Amino acid sequence: MKFGYLDLPLHEGARSRPRPILYVRVAGPRRGILLPMLVDSGADETLIPASIARALEIRPGPEVAPLSSFSGEQLLAAVARVRLSFGGTAFGFESRLLFHEQVHVACLGHRDFFNLHRVTFDASRAVFEIEAAKMVH
Repeated sequence: MKFGYLDLPLHEGARSRPRPILYVRVAGPRRGILLPMLVDSGADETLIPASIARALEIRPGPEVAPLSSFSGEQLLAAVARVRLSFGGTAFGFESRLLFHEQVHVACLGHRDFFNLHRVTFDASRAVFEIEAAKMVH
């Protein structure tokens, strides 16, 4: 399934430019929201801001996970398991989700998302394509 890059700033004051943004339904225990998430091949984990996790009433489990910022700051993020879906009902999966007060950009990372999907980026055309990964045994 093909998606176009979207011209969205990643944070307040940032220059807006086309990025691979995917609208993903994040399901909480009682409701879900459609959240723009950066498709980030450099991220190890799937992340959302803690404020969104609170709004969806997503409760963390006992596990915490280390996060490293570009500046080298070390953080401990809360971890939960949630259902993510996109492309209508074409794609859906359970994902490990990290959240922290200092996370301001929701992103899809390697664990669960890139391990389950083949993503092809074509920045020159401002499109990306997502297919289910073929599992090799």
